[in-house]
Amino acid sequence: MEFNFKEYSQLFEQFLLKLEKLPSHTKSDITEAISDIADFFHIGKIELSTSDSFEEMEQGNFYTQTIFGSSHISASGFFPKQEVSSNGKVYNFVVYQLESRKWTKFEEEKISLIIKMLFTFIEKASSENRVTFLTYHEGDFGLYNLNYFKDFVRSKISSKEIVKYGICLFQIKNIPSIYQQFGKDIADTIIKNFILDLNDILEESEILCRITGENFLICFNKNRINQIKNFLEKREITFNLETQEKFILNTIAGYYMTTNNTVQASVLLDYATTALDTAKNLSHESYAFFDDTLTQKALHAKNIENMFPQALKNEEFLIYYQPKVRLTDYRLVGAEALCRWNHNGNLIPPDSFIPHLEQTKIICSLDFYMLDHVCQDISKWIKEGKEVVKVSVNLSRCHLNEANLLERIIKIIDKHNVPHHYIEIELTETTTEVDYDVLKNLLTGLQLEGISTSVDDFGVGYSSLNLITQFPWNVLKIDKSFLPNEVDGNSNRNAMIKHIISIAKNFGIDCIVEGVETIEHIKLLKENKCFLAQGYYFDPPLKREVFEDRLMALLS
Repeated sequence: MEFNFKEYSQLFEQFLLKLEKLPSHTKSDITEAISDIADFFHIGKIELSTSDSFEEMEQGNFYTQTIFGSSHISASGFFPKQEVSSNGKVYNFVVYQLESRKWTKFEEEKISLIIKMLFTFIEKASSENRVTFLTYHEGDFGLYNLNYFKDFVRSKISSKEIVKYGICLFQIKNIPSIYQQFGKDIADTIIKNFILDLNDILEESEILCRITGENFLICFNKNRINQIKNFLEKREITFNLETQEKFILNTIAGYYMTTNNTVQASVLLDYATTALDTAKNLSHESYAFFDDTLTQKALHAKNIENMFPQALKNEEFLIYYQPKVRLTDYRLVGAEALCRWNHNGNLIPPDSFIPHLEQTKIICSLDFYMLDHVCQDISKWIKEGKEVVKVSVNLSRCHLNEANLLERIIKIIDKHNVPHHYIEIELTETTTEVDYDVLKNLLTGLQLEGISTSVDDFGVGYSSLNLITQFPWNVLKIDKSFLPNEVDGNSNRNAMIKHIISIAKNFGIDCIVEGVETIEHIKLLKENKCFLAQGYYFDPPLKREVFEDRLMALLS
């Protein structure tokens, strides 16, 4: 039979046009596109076998499906072509004819071209699906990401359904400690099982996203707030099915309940972030809800953030020095450098701006500013012949991700020719939230340079014992909350502070207690052989000029 070139050309052009318009590569879509030209060639069935690689295909690890026609057709077929996708995936096509006659070689070439076009479409659709997946999912758990959250919120705002939703931004507590305690494999299992369990309780209209490395977000139906809260509080996770070993996983969360006034996803995320930051500072709860009070706090924080760069440039931040006293002779032996903000003649207390700066990386600029100005002062005192004491400078945990942190600290100190033993770097106990190796390397590097290190606010964090047994500290600063007060007596606090001092001494670590305000506090410290103290019983934080007078008194 003579080949009808005109009809073939028309059908092939129609086939290509239909492929371009197809929404996906399902069997019904492919049937719609190929049916006319398949009838022309008397094609009864097309089978497609796919495998991830040639090796997998040769080992029999492949998946076969009928993508056109009936799977029950019994007819002869031929294998026109093997195709390989851009990511190495192998496609084998087998085409079956309806009639007993064999296709000519010329017809097989045309059918192979049709299959080539079909493969190109399938590969393109698969690539687009992969791109879409990567656009809307993160890599570790396959959860939705920030892009999907934004699109989800936009769609709900457009359909006026956003008011039905609440937002929960949460973090898993103590992740570095979990990895240190169990090792990577078990820790991964614990966190993965937690995420899987959380996904299982969500309804179809709810989503779970991973916003950043440690931040997860749930968009949930408001009427299910109690189920979400209950799940996130002290979740028991089984990580070994054979032994039924379990781990209690804790989270900290910030909630925001949407309103009809919601206009964009970034606003929801800002509100939930503010609530989460508030929850981090609560001692009695592991969550907080965003409300009008937090709105004012958020505006204040934004104002502080906007004012900070110019204030730093204008050197509005002042150094105050709080003396450290030796209890054996009540002699000044050191000081802590504390920051005060003098803005337009008004002294802004640190608790009004430090917590807000700590929520962003800009606190790091202030820390380096403080270290630089302390070194300026020490250099000046040395030149003036004053008796100089060691000064401790606080370092935010935000720094600990900086690759050249140690070198930068040393560079600032050496710029002013300050002997290293006059500087002590203080880090808060909450630095155990960062990678253990990073922290240990920093402390070791500082000590090799003759720079003392201290752990601040000891006892208020979550991993105190590990903190002093595994890291090379010089000084342990015990938080004032361990000192007895007139309200709740002193028996339990006395026992705790005695225990902490004893442990520190056993590890060769010096102790200092902050917040010392009464003669009873001093007696308690002396009884437990802790002879360093800091607090209002001796001095409040002093202006530089006043502290310089204290240094001069050391010479008399």
